Amino acid sequence: APSLQRDLAALYQHKYCTDVDLIFQGTCFPAHRAVLAARCPFFKTLLSSSPGYGAEVLMDIETAGIDVPMFSALLHYLYTGEFGVGGAEDTRLQNVDVLVQLSEEFGTPNSLEADMKGLFDYMCYYDALLSFSSDSEMIESCNERGAVAGAATGVSGGSGCPGTPDEDLRAHKAVLSARSPFFRNLLQRRIRTGEEMTERTLQTPTRIVLDESIIPRKYVQ
Repeated sequence: APSLQRDLAALYQHKYCTDVDLIFQGTCFPAHRAVLAARCPFFKTLLSSSPGYGAEVLMDIETAGIDVPMFSALLHYLYTGEFGVGGAEDTRLQNVDVLVQLSEEFGTPNSLEADMKGLFDYMCYYDALLSFSSDSEMIESCNERGAVAGAATGVSGGSGCPGTPDEDLRAHKAVLSARSPFFRNLLQRRIRTGEEMTERTLQTPTRIVLDESIIPRKYVQ
């Protein structure tokens, strides 16, 4: 698989499956709760007080001199563990005094791999459930009950599909989209058909049913 760092950089750039809007100095930054909460104690606390899909969160940063390009570079750093492409805002962010102030206000992230492992282990802000079935008729039935049309590889996304909470695997749509073109295409189709907005409005996780003969559970884990 492509590197985690590169995948999350693309996730930040392309804004797949965002679920919160950060408003900083009049500029909107669509973002992902799970990633920010896993990477940054400041955001974990801030976002816990602003539940709900699509919430607008006004950013009040005390560190002096942070402008819109620097805030974007800061978010890029949280997603990737790197300071981007070396622009002027990156140089300013790496100033020792600024870094000290930012670490005092935001906390210091662990390595990207460690924080993403923590996200996988604890599944805060999960918004997807992966179910498995070997019954092709049941999967087809799920397709007829509101799943994405054309999901030809045995995947559906409708409610009322097989699986119990103990059997389902929790997941994050943002991470699935970042790491897998298969899931990204599936979830983008859901957005186009309007199913995604219905589930977001109801605050219910998206259930994705996988044909276990095609994608065994052990590989998904």
